[in-house]
Amino acid sequence: GGGSSDVGSGGGGSSDVAAAVAAARRMIAEGADFLDIGGQSTRPGATRVSPEEEAARVIPVIAALSSALALDALAGGSGSSRRVAISVDTFYGSVAAAAAAAGADMINDVSAGSLDPGMLPAVAAMARPLPYIAMHMRGDPGSMQSTANTSYANGDVCGVVGRELAASARSAAAAGVEPWRLWSDPGIGFAKTHAGNWALLR
Repeated sequence: GGGSSDVGSGGGGSSDVAAAVAAARRMIAEGADFLDIGGQSTRPGATRVSPEEEAARVIPVIAALSSALALDALAGGSGSSRRVAISVDTFYGSVAAAAAAAGADMINDVSAGSLDPGMLPAVAAMARPLPYIAMHMRGDPGSMQSTANTSYANGDVCGVVGRELAASARSAAAAGVEPWRLWSDPGIGFAKTHAGNWALLR
């Protein structure tokens, strides 16, 4: 069982952090193996948040959650016998670096490095070589569902997404991200039509 659960964050205040940690504990009790911490929406048409604002939202949550999970494990609390991974959902290199320092276990980038030229160098330079999830998307959350970004040559969604993901992987490797820590995500729901999503799922 298990899976991935999203832990949202508010403004980064103490009540927001406490609420996020409590929500994460509930998700772990329900079987989550991965907790994905994000500070802005990447839904179609979403407005972009600055890296400073995103960091203010997610870094306190990641630091508190990392500490709480470590203390739970030491105390032998509920769910302490299994490892739960914390990922940061960001396309900003500065946020990824700060999240790694705060205790994140992996970087989840919906843009595969395309929205911030500092992302791949930041991932490559991390003292702990964290896994890097490079997701397929065209454009940005505000434009990804446009006709231009959801159209694929000859209707070959799977082939084109595969080739574009391979190009992203080569870019990451060229920036110094070791291939063994690169995870490729086809980006269901991002720059795809409903038919395109189903083609990838099949």
